[in-house]
Amino acid sequence: MLTRKLRNEKGFTLIEIIAVLVILGILAAVAIPKYLALSSEANKTVLNGMKGSLMGAASMAYGKAALLNRTGATGTLSAAESGAIINLVYGYPSKASGIGAAMSDISGFTHSGGVFTKDGATTPANCSATYNEATGINNPPTVTLVITGC
Repeated sequence: MLTRKLRNEKGFTLIEIIAVLVILGILAAVAIPKYLALSSEANKTVLNGMKGSLMGAASMAYGKAALLNRTGATGTLSAAESGAIINLVYGYPSKASGIGAAMSDISGFTHSGGVFTKDGATTPANCSATYNEATGINNPPTVTLVITGC
């Protein structure tokens, strides 16, 4: 009677459970590298967005400086939102203290001396945007990206 009762039990066999585990392992082996690649691409895209923000802030500061006739080798502006002082070089924000004051939001980045490093990157030192200040009246600032560690 005991053998008849055991045969009527429903459940999964050991082979079925192992087959499911193998399939899950294969899916995980395929999905994890794709997820890591997406994370790296997202960091690179955010860094490109920071480049656009830096150039936009520099252009807006230059527009205000030009209106106020402050396009000489040095000068200052007051940031509209925060009231912070933006130090200028040829009408554009300086690298040392001007560009940080000109940016209204740098969340997700660490800023030091014109270098904006992406927080949470694989190698943060190799995932950054560097603001290079203007070198002359006809030489506007540039932004250099390092994306090898994103």
